Order: sequence, then C-alpha cells, then structure tokens
Amino acid sequence: MGEIQFIVDRLNEPPFSMGLSLVAFDEKSPFELLEIVNTIMGHLSAEHKIDLRDETPEGTATRMIGFFGVLNYKQTMDPQVFKTGLLHGDPGIIYPILTWLLHKLPELQKRAYLARFLVNVEVP
Repeated sequence: MGEIQFIVDRLNEPPFSMGLSLVAFDEKSPFELLEIVNTIMGHLSAEHKIDLRDETPEGTATRMIGFFGVLNYKQTMDPQVFKTGLLHGDPGIIYPILTWLLHKLPELQKRAYLARFLVNVEVP
C-alpha cells in the first residue's frame, strides 16, 4: 500500500497535478495506467508526448522499453514477459515503473535531456 500511496502523492503534485485519490488510482484500467506512464515519459522527453490511441501497441511497447533503457531502468524479468505485461497494463509491472520514475524524476529529466546527445547515431 505504501508504494501506491507514494505514486498517488507524487502524481497529485506539480507538474502532473492529476487530483487522484487512492481509490481512483486503484480503479484505473490497464490502458489508463499505461497512459500515466506515457504522461511521465512525455514530461521527461517531448518525443514521448504521444497519444497512445494513435500508436500501435507493438510500437508503444518498443518505444517505452527503448526509453527505459536510455533512462537505465533495470528490470529483472524475461524481456518478453516484461513487454507483454507492459502492453497489458499489468499493475505488477506498471507500479514498480511508476515508483522508479517518480522517485528519480529530477535525475531522469537530466538523463533524458543528455541522452539525445549521447546515443549512438547510425551512419549509412
């Protein structure tokens, strides 16, 4: 319960100011949970301010997992299980991601900004 309380508290603070209660957050559908993750990612990088309805689920998962790699998120499960859980909005996968993102938000903002300049560029 402490993890959910932390997530709700941070989502109710600026810059997100979502006005959620514990009950309202707990009742979020899997797609809405994925939208919350996308909102936080959009805050970190303008490239991720995308409406999830305009993107294929496969594209969403690939984009998010790629960005988690840039942010240095360490997930300990099988990559395919992680991708499937992320796509299905599994709270067992989404809650730890939200906790990690919200705990390290200032550090991740800097990492996301610098990542644009530090990623390898493919030369044809």
